[in-house]
Amino acid sequence: MTHPELPHLELLAEVDSLAEAMARWADSAPDWESARACRALIRRLGQRVHAIRVRLEAPLVVATLGGTGTGKSALVNALVGAEVTQVGRWRPTTRRPVLVCRPDITPEMLSIDPGSVEVVHRDTPAMANVALLDCPDPDTTEQPDAVGTNLAQLRGLLPHCDVLLVTSTQQKYRSARVADELAAAAAGARLVFVQTHADVDQDIRDDWRSVLGDHYASGRIFLIDSLAALADAQGG
Repeated sequence: MTHPELPHLELLAEVDSLAEAMARWADSAPDWESARACRALIRRLGQRVHAIRVRLEAPLVVATLGGTGTGKSALVNALVGAEVTQVGRWRPTTRRPVLVCRPDITPEMLSIDPGSVEVVHRDTPAMANVALLDCPDPDTTEQPDAVGTNLAQLRGLLPHCDVLLVTSTQQKYRSARVADELAAAAAGARLVFVQTHADVDQDIRDDWRSVLGDHYASGRIFLIDSLAALADAQGG
């Protein structure tokens, strides 16, 4: 056990103690009308506490959000250190969302419908505390409200994500469609902005930061060549 693990274990122990205390009260509450209502409420809360307990032990869900060809899949491959999802710079490659996670993690543990994602298991140090979700493109020509489209899949997944890797390029950072989806998803996740294609594009990070304006605390915007990063990872 390492020192950073101790606070997390202490938190889990507190949640366990709370759940046990609630269960004891519900089992011993007197049998009269007001107490029965309280007992039902406590049991409902107990279910919520159990869900929180499961989520605390689950990895951080990190998803990509960006326009067509902005290197979302390549960035996921670079982070994993292996080719786990198909790459395509000039067309929408990711049709079916890909969830990359440890072998002991299931979509259900992350509150994700298992039928909505393709699961790829990787048992590597990089995936110890993270699950990566390679999401479809939001800026395709599909009807926004149609069932089963890239956009519908994306909107169904983003509420389950803790961190969004917002990818863009010199050609795409002013995309209105991506901006709309980012605005809808931003409130529920931590945002990390990444300019990809560093091997071919000019550095647009200063102008991108001005586009983001006062709506987002962009902080450091990363400039990444994901293909080179993947080659470096594979080379050790």
